Amino acid sequence: MKTFTVNTNEDVFDLQHLLAAGERPDRIVAFKYVRRAHKESKRCSPYEAGQKRMLTYPKGETISVRKFDKSSDYICAAGIHVASKEWCREDRLNWDEPKSAFLTLKVEVLGDIVMPGHTDGKFRTNRVKVLT
Repeated sequence: MKTFTVNTNEDVFDLQHLLAAGERPDRIVAFKYVRRAHKESKRCSPYEAGQKRMLTYPKGETISVRKFDKSSDYICAAGIHVASKEWCREDRLNWDEPKSAFLTLKVEVLGDIVMPGHTDGKFRTNRVKVLT
């Protein structure tokens, strides 16, 4: 299996089944909804569960976090949260922020991936590479 792109929430469930069966794709392309920093041109997430600092996502960089909850019992837990494109579009409707932007992330398969048992279209990892 080469690249698995998570466009819809159904794709997240398909990925969840693959991971449960021990079939990890070589590369997973997921999406992340982030804000642009106001004073800089960086794209950032103002909050990552369990992180005490704002994470920035420069294009081409690999971002990793030390604090990472490996439990699949919680949707919101320590780690870098990524989701389907569909989930990001739906979640964006809840934000009243004109300076928001989509950020496409490539999830490194070498990093851990946690797929919450009751996911609504998002999951988390401890390492991503920013594609765009």
